[in-house]
Amino acid sequence: LHDLYLKLKHQQIANKIKEDIKPEKYLSFFNKIDGNHDLTDFIYISSGFTRSQGLVDLKYILKSFKIKDSDKYLYFILGVQLQGSQLRYVTEIISNDNSIKSKVVRLSEEIAKEFIKDNNAKWLKSATELIGTNKNIFEGSLKGKGRNHHNYCSFGGTFIYKYDKIKVSENDNSNIKTIEIVDMFKRMTEYIENNKTYFETILNNHLRKI
Repeated sequence: LHDLYLKLKHQQIANKIKEDIKPEKYLSFFNKIDGNHDLTDFIYISSGFTRSQGLVDLKYILKSFKIKDSDKYLYFILGVQLQGSQLRYVTEIISNDNSIKSKVVRLSEEIAKEFIKDNNAKWLKSATELIGTNKNIFEGSLKGKGRNHHNYCSFGGTFIYKYDKIKVSENDNSNIKTIEIVDMFKRMTEYIENNKTYFETILNNHLRKI
């Protein structure tokens, strides 16, 4: 019953985020991100349950693009993901062409490294810094250090993130409320939209190198 509660709770959060954001281009099905469609500016919002934790995932597809040696679209994505108590800030490149996997991993990692090494970068930073979220809802500072001495966490080399850990307490008055979570997702989406030119420039600069 607890697992079902978490799944339904996160589904409600995802639905509320969608209602508040009202994306002009909304992607209903993840399988559309298949390399055959130009999905620039589409937003995908989903919920689920994984590793005994609820999950809310927002993907903002900033750009669909192609590179040499492939006729498939790649998708440059910035995302916000809530999994358990982790609020993740994600940079991701999705490719459906395994023949260029090494290039996609290298591109993903180079973009992430630029965000991290530049003190003035506008991503892979805490919501407290990017949109002024109250730091008291988080435990300590921004986290995320993966293997191989990378200063970020990664799945498959192409899904890269840093995260804040949300405080969880037995005192309900100190816990983050659903309305605050929804507001953070909404404001982070607006933040991405307002800085699209910056993010696209970062991508384009690295595309010239591959």
